Amino acid sequence: PILAGILTTASGWSPAFGDAMAAALGNAPEEGRLDLGAVAGSGGFEVSYDRAGEPTIVASDADAWLVFFLTRLYTRLQGLGTVTALDLSAYGRPLVAE
Repeated sequence: PILAGILTTASGWSPAFGDAMAAALGNAPEEGRLDLGAVAGSGGFEVSYDRAGEPTIVASDADAWLVFFLTRLYTRLQGLGTVTALDLSAYGRPLVAE
């Protein structure tokens, strides 16, 4: 599968990564799914899907969106064999919002 992402300056949803986003992602056809993205000022996000197509969204704090997005992107690309082998997930762990 091809990775799909989005970078934007704002989101019309409040919260940006809440139930409305999960519903939109869950209703998207498999070829229309997002894998990761970022909303400047709101945070970065990564999405995984279970076998039924239900999304799980992991989001960063608002001030860590760029580093979160880049580390998650590199990790995903590394899994596809297109990025040098680094343990980027170790760098990104402290960026997940709690």
